[in-house]
Amino acid sequence: VIGSTCLLGFFIGGFIFRYCTWHRTILIGSAGILAAFCGAMISVQPGDDKKGPALIAFVMLPIGTIEVGSRALLPLTCPDEDIGAALGALGSIGYACASVGSQ
Repeated sequence: VIGSTCLLGFFIGGFIFRYCTWHRTILIGSAGILAAFCGAMISVQPGDDKKGPALIAFVMLPIGTIEVGSRALLPLTCPDEDIGAALGALGSIGYACASVGSQ
């Protein structure tokens, strides 16, 4: 559920960022949707076999959109001499947080 919906979020985010010009609004809206569904995950009880994976899927869609938006729009906001370092730091921090989160 987690990997496939995050990948779907990548594709949806890429399509949205390609054809829509309100990039900042899309990122803020995706963060709001992410916060809403993270808050809704508190309602999952131990016996809920369908509610938990569904909410995780709804959480992972905006995460994929935020990831593709931040990686695609980073070269537009950084000076030319800092793009390599900024993309490296973004990738390193993302992978470090993912490895800590999966422990």
